[in-house]
Amino acid sequence: MKRHGPIVRWSHRVLLGSGLLLSLLTITAFAAAWWWPLALVEALRIQLGLALLVVALVQTLIPRRRLLALGWLLGTAVNACVVIPLWGPAPVGPVPPPNTDHTPVSILHLNINAGNRQLDRVAQAIEGSSADLVFIQELSPFLRDELSPRLPSYHLQTDGAERGSRGIGLYTRKTPQMVTTARLMRWHTDERGRNVIAATITTPAGPLHVLSVHLKRPGTAKAAETQSRELDAIAAWLTDLQPQDGPTRPNHHARPAPHAIVIGDFNMPPWSHGLQRLTASTSLQPAPTAWRQPTWPAPLPKPLQTPIDLALHSPGVQIHTYQPLPSVGSDHLPLLVRASLLTPSP
Repeated sequence: MKRHGPIVRWSHRVLLGSGLLLSLLTITAFAAAWWWPLALVEALRIQLGLALLVVALVQTLIPRRRLLALGWLLGTAVNACVVIPLWGPAPVGPVPPPNTDHTPVSILHLNINAGNRQLDRVAQAIEGSSADLVFIQELSPFLRDELSPRLPSYHLQTDGAERGSRGIGLYTRKTPQMVTTARLMRWHTDERGRNVIAATITTPAGPLHVLSVHLKRPGTAKAAETQSRELDAIAAWLTDLQPQDGPTRPNHHARPAPHAIVIGDFNMPPWSHGLQRLTASTSLQPAPTAWRQPTWPAPLPKPLQTPIDLALHSPGVQIHTYQPLPSVGSDHLPLLVRASLLTPSP
């Protein structure tokens, strides 16, 4: 029997250890709902699957150990099944022509990053998007004062700027003006509270309600609890939109769901247990291509990014465009969404 040298034996052990570790993380990520650190692992499903695929391919090059490659491929398949079937393939409808009852509304979300100073790039992205509504997270008073003069086509309709990562603002196009109301709210989900903006847009098919959020990053047990309360606040906001009277749907006790979009930095991917809980308890659903449209961290190659900037929508809203835009100097990519109402609002 041929004996391998120490370097070859060491490389075999590293490969085996890598496959076992990645497989263990794949399995334990299913327990993310019970232990907050696993939520960080759960967010890396795509990366875990790709890493296991690489290990499997390398494993096929080693005689007598190729059977292990099947085990690593099984781990890749598990991660793929968690991510892909939940969010696709759902149709993305064509953009309807203007001046119809289904004229799309364009919404741009951007976590600008409070330390970002590349404001010319930010302004070019906003002006180039021609979005009707532009929600900006981490908007500080300095960034507001520097950015606003760079946006001749927009005006700051709702100002929630503050220092740090909790600022927010809503810019709307000067022509045409589509937003009828916009309200700055303070969610007291932790000791400091967090700003969100709720806007209502008038469309020919009825009102479209949009909520812009920036959820807490689950870096500690306390932060994970805060994030869970913020998800509950989203569900409560949607409940408050429900009409008080009106017909119920057949075989259901709930009133017809209002037309709504929740967009923002969720600090969790669409397959996370937190978003699954939210979509199971409300009428919201993720945009059909969200799982393969990563937005963070922007400087890294796409396979190493995760989709945490998201748009959820109610059943009567059709998504026509769901597109991360090029980097503007933030650690997040801007997210452009175009949507229209399929049915009249309840």
